[in-house]
Amino acid sequence: MSLLVPAIRPYWLPGINSVSGVVEKGLSGWMCDQEFQIYESPLEDRFTLEVSEPMQLLRSFAADINRPALASFETINQISRSDLLPKSAVWLVIKSYYASYFAAHAIMRMLGTSFTQLTRQEIDAVNKIAKLLGIDTKLVNKGYFLCHFDVGSKKLTCLREAKGTSGNHEMFWFVFVKQMKKLSEDLLNSKIGSFADNQFASAKLTDLCDSLCRVPCSKGNWLSYIRNEVNYKQRMGVWFPYEETKSYYNSLFSAGGSWEADAGSIGLLPEDDHSLRAFQQTCNFIISLCRELVIDMESRCSVGKSFHAFGSIRLMNHLKQRRDQA
Repeated sequence: MSLLVPAIRPYWLPGINSVSGVVEKGLSGWMCDQEFQIYESPLEDRFTLEVSEPMQLLRSFAADINRPALASFETINQISRSDLLPKSAVWLVIKSYYASYFAAHAIMRMLGTSFTQLTRQEIDAVNKIAKLLGIDTKLVNKGYFLCHFDVGSKKLTCLREAKGTSGNHEMFWFVFVKQMKKLSEDLLNSKIGSFADNQFASAKLTDLCDSLCRVPCSKGNWLSYIRNEVNYKQRMGVWFPYEETKSYYNSLFSAGGSWEADAGSIGLLPEDDHSLRAFQQTCNFIISLCRELVIDMESRCSVGKSFHAFGSIRLMNHLKQRRDQA
């Protein structure tokens, strides 16, 4: 396990490791249950919900961690090489992208912040409670919100992300980079644990942010940009008739399993001219970090059996068993 894991552990959403059992209802479902109070008037771009007992909200975060973590590990395990077209790396790129995208969502939620699409149903639930309590509300439009749970104050604060000309994936990577930069800074100033370990973790997260902000993507959406180049424009030399040597494509496929390596050992800024190598290593780092955090959190469940044991840990054990039998 990499040095990043103990360094990041103090920044988990407090209490998330104590969630046990099967979790199914995420943040959207929790909002629709209307088990919250409102003391401040909801605005068009923000609102705050308060709870008397945080466990149900913690369980909703756990469900929203489990779902993308599962999707990440299942997706990355579906990459295979064609015997007929051994240079074809299209699906390696696309699946690596989506696996890292799911993993990044899970990581952010482990730290207490969720990039969540709220539909009319959730918005109506918030407005209903506000009106029942005699509070004016200006919350009207559905959309993507950045929802942060402060367990100490028992408050869930949701801020609308302005879409502008950006797509949903671009918006997500922008806020993910922002969160990772803050975590990197917090680690440098932390008095918890080893300064050397915190410094190492901070440097790796800074490298991650730099990689996600490669030209021409200063706002952090470089992985999405590469995915679009491959998926929608059929570029990057991964479609027939291909542009690189066989050894180049061999190197891409041989690195496909490095997401199972120690996250701290994965280089993020390779010194070569091939963007796809950098892309793949960045994806693998994010997936590996998610995997290590899941394993660590599962081992530190304070009551019963961790929710991870019924989700991504179960999947990883299943995959290992199938490999051993092959």
